[in-house]
Amino acid sequence: MASIQLLQATVQPSLTSYKATALKGLESCSTMAELKQCHAQLIKLGLSLDNDAMGRVIKFCAISKPGELSYALKVFDCLPNPDTFIYNTILRGYLQSVLYGNVMVLYTRMLESFVVPNKFTFPPVIRACCINFEVKEGKQVHAHVMKLGFGSDSFCQNNLIHISSNSRQQKAVVVGSTHR
Repeated sequence: MASIQLLQATVQPSLTSYKATALKGLESCSTMAELKQCHAQLIKLGLSLDNDAMGRVIKFCAISKPGELSYALKVFDCLPNPDTFIYNTILRGYLQSVLYGNVMVLYTRMLESFVVPNKFTFPPVIRACCINFEVKEGKQVHAHVMKLGFGSDSFCQNNLIHISSNSRQQKAVVVGSTHR
């Protein structure tokens, strides 16, 4: 029996090797047409719900120059349980596309879905609050940064400085001032 399984393993390439080949194909995409072909291969392989594979599709679409945020959002909406990486990628895509209000809506959705933010979540969220002069939301995000232990992260600190200076310009309560 073991020899039959060994023979099958050597004759039939595994799904893992097909996935690896398809993911390599994604990395070489330079146009949306190429990306859509790779995406179709991933779907044929049964990977349309795989966060790793779809995260790569979303990354290309959401933040690369030839990408299309609308396509990334369609893929995102089909995922039953997007992970932190995928949420972060869409947040960055919204920020790059100057859709600042959508950043806070998605961040709220992320929290409501019990997806835990990481240190890469906060810079685009803080930046969107800063640009939109959302002082109240900025204070809440600052509290999340501190509560989750990212207060010493330099990227978070730099963005919190921006929101703090913007709130001063508005003569609002200073957000993010800490004494060290």
